[in-house]
Amino acid sequence: MPTLEEWLPISVVTMGLNILIVSGIMDLRELATKEVYDWVASNPKIIDSCYLIVRLLDDIATFKWEQDRGINLSTVTCCMKDFGISEAEAIKHIQKMISSSWKDMNEELLRPKPVPMSVLKIVFSWPQLMEMYFAGGHDGYTNANGRTKDLIALMFVDPI
Repeated sequence: MPTLEEWLPISVVTMGLNILIVSGIMDLRELATKEVYDWVASNPKIIDSCYLIVRLLDDIATFKWEQDRGINLSTVTCCMKDFGISEAEAIKHIQKMISSSWKDMNEELLRPKPVPMSVLKIVFSWPQLMEMYFAGGHDGYTNANGRTKDLIALMFVDPI
């Protein structure tokens, strides 16, 4: 089993969020310049933090589901092995990593960037969306019945 340090870069890339962010930027049309794509490809701190938050939220929420299906390699298991801690302690450790990454994202958002704010909003929206899907460690993405379904109904069926 890899260490957490070895595992995280692999797990972040295999998530595929970079494709979704680039697709969102394509929709900005004239703002989607080569410079913007080069900036995204350079993996600035705000992008790395975005990817890490989404990956970690997913890993906490899907841990039990994956374990039940025999998938034993995850951020949670790597963390448990690295630090010799329980599942609950590993999840707390990962939640601290998420909080730290949110601080990094917020800090980076306040610094001048060579890209339009519209691009930063796309980057910022993904972890916000995943916070909704994976609230409380529940996988509202895979299992959309329940809380996710209710939230969608509140937004589109019964708006304020």
